[in-house]
Amino acid sequence: MLKRRLSIFALILLLGISSYMAMGDAKGILTMKIAQETAAAFNSTDAGQIVAYVDKEPVTKMEFLASYIMASNNKAMLEQRNDNTVPPQAVERKDIMLNLLMEYTPSTIALATKLADTAAYNEAVRRGLTKSEAEIKNYIQKVRQSLKDNPSPEIAEIIKVVGEDKYWNILAPKEYKKQLTIGALKGEFLASENNLETGYKKWAQYKYELAKKANLEIVDTSLINSTKDEALKYLNARISLYGN
Repeated sequence: MLKRRLSIFALILLLGISSYMAMGDAKGILTMKIAQETAAAFNSTDAGQIVAYVDKEPVTKMEFLASYIMASNNKAMLEQRNDNTVPPQAVERKDIMLNLLMEYTPSTIALATKLADTAAYNEAVRRGLTKSEAEIKNYIQKVRQSLKDNPSPEIAEIIKVVGEDKYWNILAPKEYKKQLTIGALKGEFLASENNLETGYKKWAQYKYELAKKANLEIVDTSLINSTKDEALKYLNARISLYGN
């Protein structure tokens, strides 16, 4: 079970899935569609093109598109989830998230995701929480072993498209470093919280404040047709997922 969770977590990190609950009961055909679209974005000739900066930290086209693809498919993923298999609180969150997905465009949601995540990453780096190459390498080894024991069709599809060397030696290390470094900041932030629900809400509020303070420069306005103000409105509204 631990290895299976590690495989799912690896997929969440790589695809930039911002809400684990959205993954819950999504059918394989939809997650495969997301993997295929993401693989195409990763494998495009301009995948490494810088489309934005958050406090001088670059956001590449493939990073933005990974979040955009998730935002574009999130509504369908949520609608496929069986509400009878989850607690009432999760159903309430689903309804809130569906309303947000109707109110905000995929471009705004993707921009908000990259703005908040990159701002959190920058703060983690500033605090000396950056994951080392050795830690990332060790994590990747665990993921690869986990995938041998519990194959992921989605990750296999991405590897098939972009190539094994590029996937494991370029894409995975970069994204895992960012997300695990953010995870270290989150772990530190939640360490003193006895109530995880309250802690998650405070974490969402904290990321919103970091995003608000960050300097955002959009380089490719033809791709990112949203604004920092709209992204902040979404991030602020998303805090309601964690209750009052």
